[in-house]
Amino acid sequence: MSRRGRRHRERPPARHVLTGREVRPLFHMVHEHVKGRLNIRLKEFKLGEEIQTALRMVAIQDLVEAIVDLTVIVVLMALSSRSDIQNSSSTQPHY
Repeated sequence: MSRRGRRHRERPPARHVLTGREVRPLFHMVHEHVKGRLNIRLKEFKLGEEIQTALRMVAIQDLVEAIVDLTVIVVLMALSSRSDIQNSSSTQPHY
């Protein structure tokens, strides 16, 4: 078989020449649509990460505030009991 015959047989018929050109824009539109959807999902995912980070920071801040509050209460109680001991010892008569 001659080369010309094989080459001619591998090419699409003339009536299908435009088909390849018509399919490319369709694939491009589908590709852009999928890419746009994935980009939106990525932004939502990143937003979710930011919210989770903010919630973790709030939880840690609440924990620190609770510890500081407890420390302040303990110190105030210690100072209060110390002043009570000093006041009671000064008011008792010495025998």
